[in-house]
Amino acid sequence: MRNYIQQSKIDDRLNTEINHEEIFYKEGTKLRSIGFTSDGVMFDRGIDKERFKKYIFSRIYSGIDTQKLREDNQNYNKDTYFVFGKNCQDFCDYKYDTLVKDK
Repeated sequence: MRNYIQQSKIDDRLNTEINHEEIFYKEGTKLRSIGFTSDGVMFDRGIDKERFKKYIFSRIYSGIDTQKLREDNQNYNKDTYFVFGKNCQDFCDYKYDTLVKDK
């Protein structure tokens, strides 16, 4: 199911959108993912290729160091998760800021 909920720029900035954010990337020919939930940082949670085709992507980047993507997650664990604070959207922003924005 596609998510067509219109989000405001304020929700985007505050990371209070009503949607889940997760990072998908290719490592060789394999499709992988990393995300943050109330269970902590999750890797490769089973990517359904049919469902994946229906996802809406807001950003697409190339040349990201996938090893660094999988590292430096110590500040994100199940004890630090908070839906209105340190959530999946904050995690994706953190990864963007450290791996893309600083390039």
